[in-house]
Amino acid sequence: MKEMVREKFRVKHIGDLVLKDVETGAKTKFKEYFEYVSFLGAGAFGFVVEAIEKDSGNRMAVKIVDIRLKGTIHCLVKEAEVLRSIPANPNLIKVN
Repeated sequence: MKEMVREKFRVKHIGDLVLKDVETGAKTKFKEYFEYVSFLGAGAFGFVVEAIEKDSGNRMAVKIVDIRLKGTIHCLVKEAEVLRSIPANPNLIKVN
């Protein structure tokens, strides 16, 4: 995982990843919002980590994607559509 973060996102520590809000363009570091817990998995566009949200204390999975890669936004929109179609499940978040 560390190698992937270094190579794909050009940072040494996940806490230093700069997160960009695709709607507002606002940038902030991962460590300002989350406490990293563990690596959960990787895919074509990025990876998923377990983290604790600092404001709420909630433990969650955080998907980190590289929006510079062609097709990323399209795939995320499709994923959200699929998640919207799944009936309520205590193991999944509600996607509006």
